[in-house]
Amino acid sequence: MLSRFAQLATIACLLAALAPAYAAAPKSEAILPDTAQGWGSAPDFQEFINRWDNTQLGKLLADPIMNGFVQDFRRDMKNRRDKNDANLELDWDDLKALAGGEVSIALVHPKNVRPVQVLLVDVAGNVAAADKRLADIGADLVKNEGATAQSVAAGPNKITVYMKKGAVRLVYFRLGDLVCLTRNVDVAKDVLARAVANGQTAGSLAALKPFQQVQKRLAEDLKIDAEPGQVTWFIQPLGFLAAREAMIAPPPDPNDKKKKDKTLSQYEILQKTGFEGLQGAGGLLSFDAKEYDILHRVAVYAPKPWKDSMNILSLVNDDGLAAPPWLTKNAATFTVLQAEGITAFDHFGPLFNERLGGGDKNRWQQTLASFRLPVNQGGLNLDVKGEIVEPLVRSRPGDAKAAPIGRAIIVTHNHEPITGDSERRLLAAEIFGTRVNGNGAVADRKAAEAKVAHAIDKLLEGDRQAGAARVHTKLVDGVKIWEMLPDPSEDEPVQVKIEGSGGVQPPPPAKKEEAEAMCVAHGHLIWASHLTYLVKVLKEAESKEFLADAADYKAVMNVLDAERKKRDWSHACLSRFMRTDEEFHGPYDLARVNKLHESRSMLARMIRNTPGFAGEKQPFDGRRLPAFQQVRSYFRPAGLVTHYEPDGFFLVTVTLKDNVSASAQAKPPADAPAK
Repeated sequence: MLSRFAQLATIACLLAALAPAYAAAPKSEAILPDTAQGWGSAPDFQEFINRWDNTQLGKLLADPIMNGFVQDFRRDMKNRRDKNDANLELDWDDLKALAGGEVSIALVHPKNVRPVQVLLVDVAGNVAAADKRLADIGADLVKNEGATAQSVAAGPNKITVYMKKGAVRLVYFRLGDLVCLTRNVDVAKDVLARAVANGQTAGSLAALKPFQQVQKRLAEDLKIDAEPGQVTWFIQPLGFLAAREAMIAPPPDPNDKKKKDKTLSQYEILQKTGFEGLQGAGGLLSFDAKEYDILHRVAVYAPKPWKDSMNILSLVNDDGLAAPPWLTKNAATFTVLQAEGITAFDHFGPLFNERLGGGDKNRWQQTLASFRLPVNQGGLNLDVKGEIVEPLVRSRPGDAKAAPIGRAIIVTHNHEPITGDSERRLLAAEIFGTRVNGNGAVADRKAAEAKVAHAIDKLLEGDRQAGAARVHTKLVDGVKIWEMLPDPSEDEPVQVKIEGSGGVQPPPPAKKEEAEAMCVAHGHLIWASHLTYLVKVLKEAESKEFLADAADYKAVMNVLDAERKKRDWSHACLSRFMRTDEEFHGPYDLARVNKLHESRSMLARMIRNTPGFAGEKQPFDGRRLPAFQQVRSYFRPAGLVTHYEPDGFFLVTVTLKDNVSASAQAKPPADAPAK
């Protein structure tokens, strides 16, 4: 989840150069209400433009081969804003022409009111041009949309309101150099009152404690790394999710007398299971920095104590964040994290109960208890915690009372030819050992591996006994693999009757999905999204071409090591390596044929859930995108390192300025394991 915030913000930067980029002005946080669930700011908008244009992504969008797509994208975004009643009329070119200082955008969600965007622009030096543009916008709304204009008093000042079919179409005011546009009269009045009071009123975003704590942590990091940020942002994580869901939810039908659907939204599930502990997150984006193409620093405010399933995020700073020596070099992304494994398991119940148990608060414990029953009583004779989870954690040296640590890796890989199912995923948890008779002794690793394998066998045997026959086993180079076939009922073709044909149309061929797979190998319990990918990883482990030896991996890890040392972090809790060209390749190719909605990749899902795209089957028309090989060189290696802190987490993401040659950075990372 943490890395997801950093990735989503980086993607937003790419999209910001295409869509109207609403960023923020200094002190805009003082005049926005604390119901602003998301806020972004560019303190100097023209400096942001200049810096962005010098990044690889900025150069990509300025490349003539992208002109057709850029034009289509801007048109699509305008149409989408019109459709979603979110058009604030000023576009990217307007902002470049009018901004004399800061530009900000906020997503404000007043209680019991639909969320609205608020755009603030400092037009210093361009007041006359701004007034003319606002007048032109108003004239266009009246002439082409049939809107009516009215002036509404707001204290000693006035705001201009355009109504269309009884609804607010646009609200704006100018106060000195400040221009504000939104679509809610009360929100506009609130912002205006704060602006008149120079931000000295209570209840502002700036007065919100999570906002203050995030800004304080970012300011502390600026003392260590003085690289200025051209964009800063903040979200209230659960509030932002709730606002996004409210924006894409269909309006309630007053004629529908049926009971409300009991299915909970993502926000409701997280809110009910303790994740309100994520109180705030914000970051600084630096473009064309001295050392990096993009530098992104993120602070997450999440002070303990945590409740319920929030404890799943109990990450631990420790060594061992390098790629394992058996992992082959062909990876699009590689993530490794360390967490309190037993703590996470013990607090998984509330999330399981809400997502899979229909809200039954006892479902998780009942499920575990049913597994422990003897086979002759319908159980599996399996203690999930003792036989699977405990071998996946280790004690902390010198601190026997501390919660034991588990280590997991996540790998993605693109399979060609590109389809919606091209992304292969691998999740591996390291097997450390197991406690013997509760006395603290640890069996050797081979015995622990055998114990985990036996437990997985019992777990999957239950599926075979149930008659599903979806689990098969096979040996690959002496390694036992459990193959888990998809449930055929989920993809069963439906026969369709054709009126007047006297018969039934033959069903289309069933889409054959590849099996998932698991195994115990290389000291890890491994799950893969595709059987063929797991077999590929196992076989290529003999090739001696490992990720840990790849030049681009070494370069990124050494940079992250330097960033860690700069901040005096002896260890970290999460590290991520990204070949952004490989990561973007699949979604990019599908976008070119307008099939991005078919992609199951995490990146494609994030793009589809980006505000402005959410709820759309096809986010944008990508048919005029050039072939990926024409733009691949613009995508550079990147990395992320995360540090757990008493009040939350701090993340540093870097994108390198240059591609890395085969001879670059021969020195391995400091914590690389011995082979």
